Amino acid sequence: MAYNIQKRGNVYYFRRRIPFDLIDQHAGKREIVRSLGTKDRAEAERLARKVSVDLDDEWLAMRASQPKVPPTDWSVEMVDGGVILVPPPPGGWPKPRELTPAEQEDWERYQLEAAEEVAKLNAQEDAQAEADEVEADKLERVLAIVERRRAEAGLAPLPQDVRLTVAPQRAAKQAAGPSAEAKRPAATGTNLESLIPIWKRERKPAEKTVQSAMRTVAELGDPNVSTITRQTIIAYRDKLLDAGKAVNTINTRLSFIRILLGIAKDRGLVEINHADDTALQEDKRAVDKRKPYSQEQIEAVMAATEGMKKTLPTMYWLPRLARWTGARLNELHQLRKDDIQTREGVTGLMITDEGDHDSETPMRLKNAGSRRWVPLAEQVRDFAEWASKQPAGPLFPAAPNKYGVVSDGFSKRYGRFLRETLKIKDKRVTFHSWRHGFADMCRAAGVAPDVRMALMGHTEGGVSGTYGSGDGMPPRRLSEAVAALSAL
Repeated sequence: MAYNIQKRGNVYYFRRRIPFDLIDQHAGKREIVRSLGTKDRAEAERLARKVSVDLDDEWLAMRASQPKVPPTDWSVEMVDGGVILVPPPPGGWPKPRELTPAEQEDWERYQLEAAEEVAKLNAQEDAQAEADEVEADKLERVLAIVERRRAEAGLAPLPQDVRLTVAPQRAAKQAAGPSAEAKRPAATGTNLESLIPIWKRERKPAEKTVQSAMRTVAELGDPNVSTITRQTIIAYRDKLLDAGKAVNTINTRLSFIRILLGIAKDRGLVEINHADDTALQEDKRAVDKRKPYSQEQIEAVMAATEGMKKTLPTMYWLPRLARWTGARLNELHQLRKDDIQTREGVTGLMITDEGDHDSETPMRLKNAGSRRWVPLAEQVRDFAEWASKQPAGPLFPAAPNKYGVVSDGFSKRYGRFLRETLKIKDKRVTFHSWRHGFADMCRAAGVAPDVRMALMGHTEGGVSGTYGSGDGMPPRRLSEAVAALSAL
């Protein structure tokens, strides 16, 4: 874990946060503060490293004498961006109230979004790892050919620094000898939580995904990465199963551990990622999480919101825009007046994360590939006229939730509208179902897959073929596709 050095007066002091699972063993203290007894910065840094290593050993011994995971009746809480464990009050926790259908749906939606983002991050990491391995193999083959040719010509072997530059893995193995792997000591002093900042810096996951990962690390007990075995992961998985967690939820949490251990492996802290291949098999009989609206349901939503154009413009416009653009809820809810743009004579929506929604809320998208321009279909072309009469700034002003998502309040309200007003009880039908329906409409109209992906803000093949700001796909092709949808 990270530590820092501070100067008080003329003397340097060492400071390091105590891991949350060891706070009780430090009499409730949350931080170690020690005088380094020196005025010299270089000497202070040397002493701080030694103190930190000593603490690692001390904490490792403490963990060895306590359970690997926190007691199941302790509560994992987020405080100021960190995770703490809260023991139960005398008599235990009060029985939680049952979630309303709308709250349950909202919870499931957040779980699904986290799972989708983790799956995307896993795919990116797998693709990058595969590309790195292919590149390393190529370089090693080139190095082998060069070495053979030099030997045949009677030339001296390549210098070691050249070997390390061209093919570091091969050169290191040759220099170290066959027993080097067996002799290398296990890394110590690095806990899972300390890898999260690296993950944030390299992969830039959404903040709510980071918090979900921190909760997972807390549940696991934030162990030293060198102590994690496959049995550790399986025991954690079994604990979640025994607690009645859904397979999708369990696999999401295992994915967080897999990502963090992957970072540890890349940095030589562990030899094996023991979280690989530990995911549970999905039930093949399970139904899809979401499905498109039926024609009857579409007509019910349109009829019920027809009179809301002036009184509740979000309830009137957002379902209609989603139906004919396939855009995600937050992409539509954060639209500003300036995002209504015309290209080649056709008016459309510029879906972007550039700039701010309001003075305190930045624009946000799921990923860079989501940035795009979408023509307005004939059925919603009057939206541009309505927008032109609104004041500058957000078209649908709303306070963001703690993750900066402005559509959160509407999402809950729309869920109640579906379940309580329209009596649509199928939980697979949500606002996101408009997006599924749009994809089906594109297929029915014969829209080419690359155009459909450009309209919907998908990355090509699920990897890296984004359309940037929308300029990558000619507006004419997009407009022709939307016209085909209008003609269905």
